[in-house]
Amino acid sequence: MAGYSHVAKGSTQGAGALELTQPQFVLLHACLWLNEHDEEGKGVTQVQIAQFAKVDVNVTSQVLRALEKRGLITRARHQTDTRANIITTTEEGTRLAVEGIHLVEESDKAFFETLDDRKEEYMEIMQEFLRQKTES
Repeated sequence: MAGYSHVAKGSTQGAGALELTQPQFVLLHACLWLNEHDEEGKGVTQVQIAQFAKVDVNVTSQVLRALEKRGLITRARHQTDTRANIITTTEEGTRLAVEGIHLVEESDKAFFETLDDRKEEYMEIMQEFLRQKTES
């Protein structure tokens, strides 16, 4: 999900205001988003969160453990796969994830407003940057 990567990378300022590290915010929000879009109702596993957020599985496990200690997520054994945990956000975790997205959006808006009269120049520079990254 391209938009999610942008949120993940741009979340440092917003995450700090919530007393979350950037990886904690990314994985907390990934957990919330995936659970909200779990159409099959099977629950969301740690592995799915790691893959979605593009974070190493071992790092994901450590970060989720910290979030669980803070009462922001819960882990429960998967009903059919005993090796897997189902991860959900608590009421407080959901509140922080939503608040964090709003902070990130405000931060992005403030950043891009400073470009006001130079947006076209900025976009050209970014497009050139992306072209060079995809060619290498």
